[in-house]
Amino acid sequence: MSPTHNFYVYGHYKPNGTIFYIGKGYGTRAWQTRGRNNFWRNTVNKHGTYQVVLLHEHLSEDEAFLKEKEEILFWGRRSDGGFLINLTDGGEGTSGYVHTAEQVAKKKAVMLKRYQDPANRAKQKAAVLKSYQDPAIRAKQKAAAQKRSQDPAIRAKQKAAAQKLTREFSVISPEGTLYLNIRGVREFCRTHGLNRGNMYSVLNGKHNHHKGWKPYISPINNHLINQFI
Repeated sequence: MSPTHNFYVYGHYKPNGTIFYIGKGYGTRAWQTRGRNNFWRNTVNKHGTYQVVLLHEHLSEDEAFLKEKEEILFWGRRSDGGFLINLTDGGEGTSGYVHTAEQVAKKKAVMLKRYQDPANRAKQKAAVLKSYQDPAIRAKQKAAAQKRSQDPAIRAKQKAAAQKLTREFSVISPEGTLYLNIRGVREFCRTHGLNRGNMYSVLNGKHNHHKGWKPYISPINNHLINQFI
């Protein structure tokens, strides 16, 4: 594959199968939590873990921008009565570009003002409610979900991801108790009252701890085990 065709377009889905975000990237961007807008973070915090599905792969950056716009247009943004929390219609940006501190602060101030505006929040709430009540939109969402669930390539990726999540892991409780060679993050989090998404971030090395729970690093293997990519 040409290095210029390593881009893809991805979707983020809630645990109930509802799509809520479309993005474009390369490498591990689809699985990263940094650089997400507040609406994305609020959605993930509310619903817990999310599913990543690669919708289009092996694209040039221009092709990825185009496919991103097509997917956003298909699903629609919440502000337009659709499903997505995307703030734009897609197709913009530059890979590797880093905003200055001043730009970040300015953007944060604008987003905070918009989020705190009662009229804007009422408009967004009405748009979301309308989308859930619209039979045409719900039928489109159901048809798209069924089509993707029947795709052998997507099902194979989902199966591979599920197998990764059953790998053994070891953690230390806030009280210092060792839990070694555990299988099944979902059941472990349910038993101990933990958020599964946050626990994955801890096991990935993205966060130092979740509610005081930390990954156990054996003396023999003293580097952070990153097996939940």
